[in-house]
Parts: sequence; C-alpha cells; structure tokens
Amino acid sequence: MPIGSHLSFFGGLPVRRYSKSKAPKRSMAGKVWQLSLRWDSSGTLNDRLEQMLAHHDAANIEGIAIGRWASEMYDSGPEGIRDALIAAAPQLPNLRVLFVGDITYEESEISWINQGDLTALVHAFPSLEVFGCRGGNGLKLGPLSHANLKNIEVQAGGLPASVVRQVGASDLPALVDLELWLGTENYGGNSGPSDIEEMIAGDRFPALQALRLRNSTWSDDIAKAVVVSPLFKRIAVLDLSMGTLGDDGGQALLEADSDHLTHLVLSHHFMSEGMLEQLRAKFGKRLVAGKAETPYDWGDDGRYTEVAE
Repeated sequence: MPIGSHLSFFGGLPVRRYSKSKAPKRSMAGKVWQLSLRWDSSGTLNDRLEQMLAHHDAANIEGIAIGRWASEMYDSGPEGIRDALIAAAPQLPNLRVLFVGDITYEESEISWINQGDLTALVHAFPSLEVFGCRGGNGLKLGPLSHANLKNIEVQAGGLPASVVRQVGASDLPALVDLELWLGTENYGGNSGPSDIEEMIAGDRFPALQALRLRNSTWSDDIAKAVVVSPLFKRIAVLDLSMGTLGDDGGQALLEADSDHLTHLVLSHHFMSEGMLEQLRAKFGKRLVAGKAETPYDWGDDGRYTEVAE
C-alpha cells in the first residue's frame, strides 16, 4: 500500500502547508506547519524555513513537518534542512511536534527516501513530545536521551537493524507510544529477534503504554518474544499490524497472560480463521483484526508486508 497523501494530522494537531502568502496574520500555534518543495519550486526548503521564522508569532510554532526537500529526491537527503532547523532551535522554544519525510509515493517511494542522522535534531528541541520520520535509507536515530519525548513513529519499507537497536538503547523516561515499521530485507529491513532484546527487556521506557512493531516480515517471532518479555506486563497496547503474523504468532498471543491489554492490533495478518476465532473469543472487543490476507503463490510462504517499496 503506497502512501498517497500527505499528513493531515500528526501529534494531535492539523497539518497545514506553509506559504508566505497564506501565513496566518495572528497565531502560528495549534498547527503543524508543513515545509515542502514541489518538483518545479524555485528556492530551497531553507528559504521557506527562513520565511516562516520571520513571522511575528514564529516563537509559538508547535509543530513542523518537513516534506519534499529537493526537486529530485533520488540522491538527496534532509541534511540541509536538518542543520537549519537545529540552528533555528532557539527561535522555536515551543516546538513539540516534528516529522521528517512527509513525502508521498509520487514524490518518492518510501524505500527510496534518503534519510540521515536525525539524533541531533531530536536533541535540539527539549520541549519535543512527538517525533516521526519516513524512510529508512541512511537513517540514524540515537541512542536518544530526551526527558520529554512521548511518541516516536518511524515509517519505513525497510528499517535497518542498527536503528532498531539505537531506539531500543535510548533513554526516554517519558516515552508512552513507540512505533517502528520494520519492513522487508529487500529494502534494508534486516532486523531480527536479537535486535529488539534491549527494547523489550523492561529496563527502559518506564512510561511506555503502546508498543507498535508493525510492517514486519517476522511478526511471528515478535509475538513470541514480546509476550514472554518483562515489558509486556507493563504495556496496554500491542500492535503487530501491517505484517505477516500467522498461526505461530497467534498461538503465542493466545497462550499469553494478557488481561492487562486494552488493545491488540493485528490488522493485515495471515492467520487461519480457526486461530482468529480463538483470539476473538479471548480478547473480544480488545482485538482489532480483519480477514486474513491472501498469500502470494510464490516465495517462501507467500506472506508480505503492507508497505515495502
């Protein structure tokens, strides 16, 4: 499923494209302002950031979404706008929502988006509560150390194992919701069970309520590992959607002591109807799972993630 539209809401705020001609006359608060180029745009994304920072109410900006940062995306990353944002951090004291890579498939397929090291960008904004990014190529994210960050969402067609480990080793005492799209090996998603060991060991993320390890080719192994982990006893939401969960993973969830879960999200799965019925009987309305996907008639087992290229 390609991503065909830009963000409309993120971090609880509506997203609006910023342009100097349509800038609000009064408050800049209450919205995520998207900075993005079109294929025929003149100037740079840094120019647009400078225009926005010149607004009389720029200090009250609460959210920024970085979209297309170059007319040709194939060989360019966000380093220029990243560094400009870091330099501008003193002018954005109230920034609490940030997304890097609000890019549709028409602008660049998710697996072709070149990211970079975003660690310093997160650290530059001490009031940041919600951070997201799209694209796994070249991505680095930590280990992070941030007192106020509550939500992380990393979307990728293939997320490097190094990023999974970096996030898992981060010091994030306020983190409530962690979402990683692990993706496929064909597009750089080379993580496995050992890469989430530190994440689920229970020594980190004391405030975590929702663990979302989505879009994975090894969803069965995730289910088996998470339900026997110390972290599992503390979370209320487990989301393994968009992936390849089958009856092996379903059985692990069925046998787990999971009365504490308020939501078990398994949409886009490959479980049999019999397994699904057993899970429905156990979890009732706490379960979010539709009909099984139809496997391909080629490949090892025909399963596939919802988002890849």
